[in-house]
Formats: sequence, C-alpha cells, structure tokens
Amino acid sequence: MLELASGLFSSGNVQVSCVGGLQNFVYEYCQDGRSYILRLTPSANRSENMVLSELDWILYLTGNGISVSSPIRSKNGRWTEVLPLSEGYLTCTVFEKAPGRTVGYPACLRDNDLYERLGRLTGNCTRCRNRTGPTHNTDQGMTGATTGFCNISTWSPHPKPASMPAMPTWSGRSARCPKTTARTG
Repeated sequence: MLELASGLFSSGNVQVSCVGGLQNFVYEYCQDGRSYILRLTPSANRSENMVLSELDWILYLTGNGISVSSPIRSKNGRWTEVLPLSEGYLTCTVFEKAPGRTVGYPACLRDNDLYERLGRLTGNCTRCRNRTGPTHNTDQGMTGATTGFCNISTWSPHPKPASMPAMPTWSGRSARCPKTTARTG
C-alpha cells in the first residue's frame, strides 16, 4: 500500500519510513535530495473533500506569506489521490517537509521565544481565516468536538494532566460557540 501511495507522487522507488500519526498515517521519503511527507487519511476520519478543503487553506496561507509545508501535486496533477479499501478509502497527500527541529516535551514549556513565534503565527493565520473560507464542501465543521481533539486524555503526554478536570467544561463551551466565517468555534 505504501509503495502504491508513494508511487502516485514520486518518480521512482523510494524508501518510506514511518513518522507517526493520530488521525492520519504519516510517512517520510526522500527524492532528488529533498524530503517529503506522505500522509494517508482514512475516510472514517475525513472525506477527500475535507482534505481538499484543508489543502485549499494551506495553499491560501502560502499565497499570503505564511510559512507552511506546501502540498505537491501527484503525477496525475491532483492534490489528492484516493486508494480504495475493503471498507472506505485512504486519501493520499504529499507535502514538502518543513525545515526545522522537533521541540520536545517538557523542554517546550521553558521556550518563551517559541510561544512568542507561535502567537505571531496564530495571529497571522487568524487574519487570513477572517478573509476567506474553504472552496470545497467540508461535509461537516472541523472543530475540536467533531474531530475528537477535545479528548485530552488521548493525546496528552501525561496520563492525568492538571488541565483534565476543566476539559469537559471547556469542550462543552467550545461546542456551543457560534461557527461563522469570523469564528470557528
């Protein structure tokens, strides 16, 4: 399956290594001295249209000067390729690998400069978000409540983080927030 998926975007036999994943299966490969990220998204998590909407957003950010990992087109000229499964399908996408390093936990908690840069990036993304919307039908809103990201116990590095008691209250409030072009809930 990996050979087939990577072959849709690469020009030859490439060595694919697992990077990880939660809502997606994520792999890395190198070709012509450059690194790429192959992402396989199960249709049970997001439809192809939802992935295309995400790619629209990433391309919009790139076009507005925000540094993000850009998607690349397949050999067929598409942003996504679909691989059928016995139940559902995988949506394949490939991105240029971003330069940089992983910021580990708990070291990230002491990196004030990192939070300053993330704050600026978040502000720039929010300004872009307020000017546009997705061009593909997304089937449903992408909020923490609909993606399962509100369940901190599934992704936190600590079994019982200090913030956990507040999460049900926060996620309930978040789910009730209005979803408009200026607010995503």
